[in-house]
Amino acid sequence: MTRKAAVVTAILFILAAAAIAQTLVYRVDRSVCTGCGDCAAVCPVDAVEIIDGKSHIDPEKCIGCGFCQGVCTYDAIR
Repeated sequence: MTRKAAVVTAILFILAAAAIAQTLVYRVDRSVCTGCGDCAAVCPVDAVEIIDGKSHIDPEKCIGCGFCQGVCTYDAIR
């Protein structure tokens, strides 16, 4: 593979990964959520807020990074 082809392939791979990440939107199972706020504390784009004592993820802001899911000790974020 030529250097140019390798660069094009890498760029296409990065663009595809970004497109996939854009489609990942996390949701909160409100029946399991305790409203502890750990997820809101780690969200880099402030997409998570506590509403009526439960976490809510704004799908317009969510970038699909998964940090919220990683810190949820109650497995309420999917």
